[in-house]
Amino acid sequence: MNHRFFIVLLAFVFFHFQSKSQILNVDRNKVLTDTAKFVTGSVSLKFHLDNSNTTPESKNSYISVENRNDLVFVGLKNNYTLISQIKYFKSSGGTFISAGYGHVRANLLKMRKLSYEVFTQIQYDKNRFMDNRFLFGGGLRWKFSNSDKKGLFIGTAFMYEHEKWDNPEVENRFIVKDLPKFSSYISLHLKTSSTTNFQTVIYYQTGYDPKSGYMRNRFSYDIKFEISMIKKLRFNIKFTGTYEDKPIYPINNFFYTIENGLIWKF
Repeated sequence: MNHRFFIVLLAFVFFHFQSKSQILNVDRNKVLTDTAKFVTGSVSLKFHLDNSNTTPESKNSYISVENRNDLVFVGLKNNYTLISQIKYFKSSGGTFISAGYGHVRANLLKMRKLSYEVFTQIQYDKNRFMDNRFLFGGGLRWKFSNSDKKGLFIGTAFMYEHEKWDNPEVENRFIVKDLPKFSSYISLHLKTSSTTNFQTVIYYQTGYDPKSGYMRNRFSYDIKFEISMIKKLRFNIKFTGTYEDKPIYPINNFFYTIENGLIWKF
């Protein structure tokens, strides 16, 4: 099945089901429980349009539509998470470009200080010439603090990553890489007041590329500030970024996004 169709289908199936980085936009006090079995999650739908022209003669417009859905099955011993996001955007009369991903993760024996994780992800980003990225892996997760007010986790994993990039300099030519990698992350959550929350996840991934003869390193972060407006409606400001020292295709080493919007949680 075409990977873009799969991601679109995945995102909108959950959008309709709920009638509705990698920071999960759900209530942590629900996810951390060890006494219930239920489904929780959140949904956000964003639309942006502007024509911020420098002069009356200059015509420049930007349109974007984004849908993100988080879904967690909270079990007595294990949690199962699905995160999906898809975005369409265009600028200055160009064609629509899309990007999206679907991420599935299981946290096994979640209440132990040392638990286990397995995960898989599919992703594409036409703006950066990424035709597709597929990965899967598993590892360990250490719990240092775990409450509604404060959470600190460190994870390590081994994974396998497949990447396919378009080569815009040569028509119908692709760059393909298949690499085993080591991945690690630190996750921090702080409830700074009765209405505000701070969350961040920092990732580091590295793997040896035998064809090129060097290590490929990737560093990424996901930072979010969230403010409760009413019981289920939240306003959030989010910062994300990724740095790759040796990109598969020679694009910018560092790219970032800054966004804000409303999220409905259930």
